[in-house]
Amino acid sequence: MAEFRYSVMPRRAPDRADTPATRRPIPDRLYDDARQKGFVLIGRGRRSADMMLRCVTCQNLQQVRRSVPVNNALECKNCLWMRRFDDAMASGATILLPDPCSHKIASVELACGHIVQRQYGRLAIAAQGGHVLGCETCREAQYVAQAEGSGWDLVGSSDNGKNGYRRYRHHCGNSQDHAIVNVDNRQVDCARCGESWVSKPSCIYLFRIELVDRGVLKFGYSSNPARRLRQQLGDAARLTGKILCVIDLPTGHAAMTAELAGHRFLHQNHADLVIDAQVFAGQINAKSEIYTLSAEHIIQDLMDRIADAISTNSTPAGTVRRKLVEAGRASN
Repeated sequence: MAEFRYSVMPRRAPDRADTPATRRPIPDRLYDDARQKGFVLIGRGRRSADMMLRCVTCQNLQQVRRSVPVNNALECKNCLWMRRFDDAMASGATILLPDPCSHKIASVELACGHIVQRQYGRLAIAAQGGHVLGCETCREAQYVAQAEGSGWDLVGSSDNGKNGYRRYRHHCGNSQDHAIVNVDNRQVDCARCGESWVSKPSCIYLFRIELVDRGVLKFGYSSNPARRLRQQLGDAARLTGKILCVIDLPTGHAAMTAELAGHRFLHQNHADLVIDAQVFAGQINAKSEIYTLSAEHIIQDLMDRIADAISTNSTPAGTVRRKLVEAGRASN
């Protein structure tokens, strides 16, 4: 007797294209929602859950999900891009391509011919006169020209990466940081061969001053610490001030650099030792640089390390700053 085998043939799914679609009427509220957001609902899209809209402003067609006109802010993509192109033209630029990684950024060709990345929001602000679309390449070239006009060569970014500053080299070979605006105004001096306070010997100091309710420390720099204490800080310093430590530095620039690095370290690592300006307001003629008495051993240690760093002849200011930062890290 022959063996009987039963096999199940796969059933072919009906062709959806040949199946007439039965779609429910569109609710009136969807027409109202679209009209309130600047569109005319003209029917359903390819799927039943899609709506086909026409922009009232530009007559451009747009297909969106049914829930979008109801629950979301709706904007015409064509009008959006036209507005972006208008903003770019008004600010002297041309949009080339949208950024593939961010919907907020585009590649833009500036009036100078350089291609940069800019946010659409920045283009809109520039079009309204809020600012000018700057070019980093042209800006750096301008900084080079300003430096040459002041007798300096632009080296690059500042050593500490501070905004608004660059590293410059003088014709004598000395390199130091300057504020860009000071170079532009030619209000700069060389710490090696100049004749202003920048190049003259200076000091960093530590004072103790008695306030009405407490004793405090003042850490700073001056070419004449005694005069600074007796004549410039107010009556509390003149009557009760005491010089705890003074370290001579070869230049005012080196003293300022060491002092700023010290304050930066204290604020970052010992913020609890910093006294708020409201505490000593009216008693000391200063806005900051005042610390509790508990900070004395920390500041003394930093100053000792600065003294070690400047023990060699003509120690550059950058070396003093690095030594102070290293000292702060070690003490932490």
